[in-house]
Amino acid sequence: MALIDFPQLAETVSGLSFASNRLLVVAGGPGSGKSLIIQRIATELGWPIMNIGKDLSERLLSLTRRQRRLKAEEIMGDLLDTTGHREFCLDNTEILFDPALALNPVNLFLSLSRNRVVIATWNGIFENGSLVYAYPEHPERFNQLVSGFPVVSLMDDKLHLF
Repeated sequence: MALIDFPQLAETVSGLSFASNRLLVVAGGPGSGKSLIIQRIATELGWPIMNIGKDLSERLLSLTRRQRRLKAEEIMGDLLDTTGHREFCLDNTEILFDPALALNPVNLFLSLSRNRVVIATWNGIFENGSLVYAYPEHPERFNQLVSGFPVVSLMDDKLHLF
């Protein structure tokens, strides 16, 4: 797990309530400590952690492929709304990259964070100002330039806050 300056991270998280984009993404590869970081944040702040892979897939299961594509974003919003909280930690977000859902995960996170504070894990890297998921030629490959929200990048066992 990366060595985290937790006071610096906590300060960034507390400032999200006043930001135009109330989103923070924690990016890192498998085993980098993303889940441990958001678990600590959630514990210290009393926020819920949502397992998006489990929670979203359960809601999508009864829908047809076409309905899943049309309703996935709406269902994500409903999942957050039903908790009664305004701050969330989202983990296991890999389902959002499923080509069958045709989602843009960054835009979805930004949309969800308009009226809520959202901290989301990203099972990928932050490279050259972009969030990258999966390797080149992979069917779930995603690459988007980041603008307007902080990213915690867990690289080289250090915290990089962008």
